[in-house]
Amino acid sequence: MPSCSLLSGFQCRICCCSGTAIVTAYVVCEGLGLESGVDKKSRGAVFLLGSIHSDRGGTAVVLIPKLSMVSSMIFSQVLNGILLPIVIVFMLLLINRKD
Repeated sequence: MPSCSLLSGFQCRICCCSGTAIVTAYVVCEGLGLESGVDKKSRGAVFLLGSIHSDRGGTAVVLIPKLSMVSSMIFSQVLNGILLPIVIVFMLLLINRKD
């Protein structure tokens, strides 16, 4: 029964990719004050739908069969470390606004 466990692992990866994309896009749109809602037409929530599709493409990398999970986790943490100072600068700019 190895094919059964392989199939269920594949299904879990697909479900995780879809759920992560929708949740991330919704939180980003809410945080930026943009139109959000999966019930909106494509013209009403362009950023939400675009970020869902781009995030799905990024999270679909885990579906590559020969890709080492450890190396992909290390790469994502290095990328996180590179982007974190940029996020902190923007947070400081928002905190110190005088409006």
